[in-house]
Amino acid sequence: MSLFAFVGIPQVLAKPVNKPNIIIYVTDDQGLETLGIYGGKDVPTPHLDSFAKQGVYFTHAFASASSCAVSRANILSGQHGHVNGMYGHAHGKHHFSSFDNTLSLPNRFDARRLPHCTSG
Repeated sequence: MSLFAFVGIPQVLAKPVNKPNIIIYVTDDQGLETLGIYGGKDVPTPHLDSFAKQGVYFTHAFASASSCAVSRANILSGQHGHVNGMYGHAHGKHHFSSFDNTLSLPNRFDARRLPHCTSG
């Protein structure tokens, strides 16, 4: 799993901006060797590397679970699986999901009427 975030405000603006633009990329099954910013050489990733160089990228982050669904829930809620309710895969026979009262980043953005987008 790879995680990096970009926080930035354009240098030249017509009006002052009080809130930064934040982009969080969370990817599954991606090791350090797959992005140039982390030393990967097999697949060129110049655009992602450029984003990372302009923002924040993590070099000592660790997944709290081996399951992609659990790791994503932990990142997006800021809570471990035993707190957010996501114990395993959300698909197939498992059907795990976060507790109803778990607030994720998209929930928090909605509550503050902050524009955001999720995909994948």
